[in-house]
Amino acid sequence: MRLARWIFVSAPLFIAGAIACNANVAVQPLGANSDGDDGETKTPPRGGPGSRPTDNTCLGKENLGFDKASCQTCMNADGCCQVTIACFKGNADCAALQECMSKCGGGGTGTGGGDGGGGGGGSTGQNLFVTEVYPAVNGTCAGCHAAGGTGPTFFGATAAATYTIFKANGYHLANSGFVNKGAHAGPALTAGQLATINKWVAAEAGGGGGGGGGGGGGGGGGGGGGGGGGGNGMGGGNGTGGGGGDKTACQNACAEQHPGAVTKWTEYNTCVTQTCGADCL
Repeated sequence: MRLARWIFVSAPLFIAGAIACNANVAVQPLGANSDGDDGETKTPPRGGPGSRPTDNTCLGKENLGFDKASCQTCMNADGCCQVTIACFKGNADCAALQECMSKCGGGGTGTGGGDGGGGGGGSTGQNLFVTEVYPAVNGTCAGCHAAGGTGPTFFGATAAATYTIFKANGYHLANSGFVNKGAHAGPALTAGQLATINKWVAAEAGGGGGGGGGGGGGGGGGGGGGGGGGGNGMGGGNGTGGGGGDKTACQNACAEQHPGAVTKWTEYNTCVTQTCGADCL
């Protein structure tokens, strides 16, 4: 049978565990007794002769009890006392279900810094210059503007070296002196060359790259996405993981292994999470 999400109960009973059942058998849905987070299971209920002094209360006569005094008082009411006894005294199937559920663990969230994103304007702009701008203008400009030429030198021996010189001269900016050059012996830039240069200028102005991904979440949660990095794109992002999806599957599997205990467990859970929720949770 397919079960809805389970909710761990945090009220420790001195015999077996207190865990919610599923919606198919009228269980309290997630969020009905909290702000939306699963309660983390505390000390599982334990008991038996000699485990605690017997008192004259309904639960005490069965050598059962809760650590929290307010929960003990509320759960000793006739209805809740009887369903507690029915679930955790002489009910091996209910105890086995508790044991199984207690091994499913809890969900969790986690936050962690991700690696920095790749360089934005810097690396992208340099790649464009080396692969597109330099090949487009080197043939018509380097003859005069490389070392030994008749004009000012702003072409290096390689595309990467030329990129450094262009950046130093401010040629990566819009309407730079390289585009709006004055009269000289060389040819004017063609429309294709200008388009390539403008593409590079836009890339250089684009800012930093994206930040790294966030850290993985606790339990079964995955990491969240990261924030963007500025300038050279070195900013790392933080991410928060979601709740543990494997936990739900584990709890459903436990319930399917012990279907006969689900109804009694649901009755007990209703007392702990609803009737006595304010006192026990």
